[in-house]
Amino acid sequence: MAHDVGRYFGIDFIYFDLMLVTIWIALLIVRRRYKEFFFGLFGYGVVQFVDNVIWYIIKGTRTIDTGGVIGPNVFLTYFSFTYGMIMFSFAPLMFNKKIHVVEKLLWAGLMYGGWLAIGLMSEYITWDDRIINISRDMTNARTKQIIMAAVGYAVLLIWKILSEFLDGFPWNIMKNIPYWYFGILITIGIFIHFS
Repeated sequence: MAHDVGRYFGIDFIYFDLMLVTIWIALLIVRRRYKEFFFGLFGYGVVQFVDNVIWYIIKGTRTIDTGGVIGPNVFLTYFSFTYGMIMFSFAPLMFNKKIHVVEKLLWAGLMYGGWLAIGLMSEYITWDDRIINISRDMTNARTKQIIMAAVGYAVLLIWKILSEFLDGFPWNIMKNIPYWYFGILITIGIFIHFS
């Protein structure tokens, strides 16, 4: 028995999402957050590889019905870019000890508020309501995702603990990050994953 997880949305959702990622990138550049920008590009590559190459092409667990508006690979390129850019640049923004907490709150507000606004605008503004359906067969994936997330958080926590005893790169990256940041990171990860 397959456990498909899916969603559908109008094409105008893509337009609004592209506007948000454009604003996000422009702000990263204006604020000279180049390292975070490059993390975002890296994130795009990771998400594109997993979503398009592994799930769609190799395993065939991802299904996409764009109604002929755009091809599935073009859609996955967009989908991977907006999510990868924002999520993978957001994490280093939050961990950068040189960024004031107010700026971090503004970035978080832009991300969460922007994503909420995109959904609401797409729902209530009639711009291009042609529908895209996407889904993924999650029959065997949930346990693997939970294990991957747990291992990822464990690696970060071990890195932090070792940074208390070791000096030099790469240990010094985590040295001044408070432990409570990890609680926030886990909470955000859970919120994003299940939203």
